[in-house]
Amino acid sequence: MDNKVYGPFSLPELKTYPILEDTLISTDTLNGEWYEAKYFECLDDIFTAQQNFRINEFGEIVKI
Repeated sequence: MDNKVYGPFSLPELKTYPILEDTLISTDTLNGEWYEAKYFECLDDIFTAQQNFRINEFGEIVKI
């Protein structure tokens, strides 16, 4: 956000922020890679658009 890195946050903490589908998010299991929030399964309740891959709760990329 605002070209700054914030966090780390727990999932409940993250959901309190005004993240958009294109907000870049990373986890400690993604080896420094950043992905748009819309790809994370744990945020499905916020974003409902279908993508060709998801990032599961283990930080693994899963093609759908």
